[in-house]
Amino acid sequence: MAPEVAFEYEYTKSVDVWATGIIMHYVITGKHPFYDKESDGTASFKKKLKDLKKVEPVEKISWVAKNLF
Repeated sequence: MAPEVAFEYEYTKSVDVWATGIIMHYVITGKHPFYDKESDGTASFKKKLKDLKKVEPVEKISWVAKNLF
């Protein structure tokens, strides 16, 4: 869920760009970059989104994948 959707902001194309990035990350790494299905609930996920400032790519992906992001 994009931050705009979680906090009920106006829906723009940025939501689609966010979703594309999440899907790309999941395909490359096999896991969601923010959501841990075993420990996160709605409130903790929203808190992560609210506190998010900058996202750094994980170290184990190639430079090609990092450039793609």
